[in-house]
Amino acid sequence: MMVLCTGLLVGCDKEQDEYEPVKLPTEQPEQPDEPIIPPSTDDIIKTKIGDINMIVGTKEWTDIAYGNGKYVVVGNDYNDGYVTSSTDGVTWETPKVIPSPNYTWVSVAFGNGKFVAIDLNTPCNVMTSTDGINWTLQSNKLPHTDNRYYNKVRFCNGIFIAVGPAQISTSTNGTTWTRTWLNSYIYEAQDISYGNGKYVTYVEGAKVLTSSDAIAWVMKQHQCLIGNYYIYGITFGNGVFVMVGSKGITARSTDNGETWEVPSTFVSNKTWKGVIYNNGKFIAVSIDGLVSTSIDGINWTAPEQIKDEFGNIVTATFNGICAMP
Repeated sequence: MMVLCTGLLVGCDKEQDEYEPVKLPTEQPEQPDEPIIPPSTDDIIKTKIGDINMIVGTKEWTDIAYGNGKYVVVGNDYNDGYVTSSTDGVTWETPKVIPSPNYTWVSVAFGNGKFVAIDLNTPCNVMTSTDGINWTLQSNKLPHTDNRYYNKVRFCNGIFIAVGPAQISTSTNGTTWTRTWLNSYIYEAQDISYGNGKYVTYVEGAKVLTSSDAIAWVMKQHQCLIGNYYIYGITFGNGVFVMVGSKGITARSTDNGETWEVPSTFVSNKTWKGVIYNNGKFIAVSIDGLVSTSIDGINWTAPEQIKDEFGNIVTATFNGICAMP
């Protein structure tokens, strides 16, 4: 059974189409068949849809990573940056402010034996941890220009890679960073993925960036993506890159990002906030809690609305989706 988890902001009315870019995912692992023990954190509730189990928090949890036997989640409330962790995905440590107020942690990744988190400030702060509990604020900040921030950090092909408006930076250890791409225009990258020897990300203006080494980048404009679409998520699976975004757009590439194809009919006109590949299928979630799946990245199932355990529609802003091991 596959378990999916999403990042939520509880207590907000559901958004319609457009959403200001920046926020992202939280997640949970597979739940046993025995009765669920409520998480220890007071401000989270249990929801389910079919065999998909989730938690919802009043903090805005923006990203999650798994490593060293632990799930680590970061988030913020626009004043303080929060971190929580779990060894089983069911019982979570009480969220705490790390390392001090005024940090807005937006993304976290795990690789090379450590967690690396970045915040939304400029210059962009970085903190690292080997256990997800004790964190070290690094003196080296992510390279930046003109108060530009970063949206996401991923661990791809042995390196940490951070993307944001008009800039991409990489690191082998999460502490020393090198900017490998900078553009005078504000092309906003929200996510990045790696597969078949290629790094692929999307930036504003229907432009796709590809690279074989994460150093030299090639940018191409793709006619099929023109239409003021905003891409929020990208993933790779079964030899295919898949992107999702605003106005219901989904797109796939079977040639490492060189050309892209979109469905003849969009799944919906909603904003799709994230996409993953797991157990032989792509799974996408919309900003207002619709879930759709696809085997090939071009034909998608009818969206299903996420509901709570009482059958009520979850009125929260969904930031993303991921699959738990």
